[in-house]
Amino acid sequence: FIFSTTWVQYLVHYKRYLDDICIFWAGTHDEFLDFIKYLNSTTHFLSFTYTISNDELHYLDVTLYKDRVNNVFQSKLYRKPTFSNTYLHFQSGHPFYQKKGIVKGQFIRASRMSSTTHDCLEEIDFLKSLFLERGY
Repeated sequence: FIFSTTWVQYLVHYKRYLDDICIFWAGTHDEFLDFIKYLNSTTHFLSFTYTISNDELHYLDVTLYKDRVNNVFQSKLYRKPTFSNTYLHFQSGHPFYQKKGIVKGQFIRASRMSSTTHDCLEEIDFLKSLFLERGY
């Protein structure tokens, strides 16, 4: 519905996944706040929340940030503040192939979601510590 409004001229980038929306906005700060007011006026059972940043944003499980040296966007994994290490404990009764698959899957995810080698290596170090805590 927002694509048939005058606000569409300010949408540089729009992505939606279920109830999460990522927008890159070309208008002013005040125009963006008016846009949010408009969104919130379209329904009484939804309330749109937002984060404004010129440097980075968290969308789903990714942090998108500006690399000002190369003038590009980069990505790395993001965990909410409520994250806790609940990976399957190695001493659980699950088959070994499942435990191996969890570790492999997380390392593949780290390599795919990190756009720089530095961010990938940081994530791999963090994953190592998480899996060691769980008995791996």
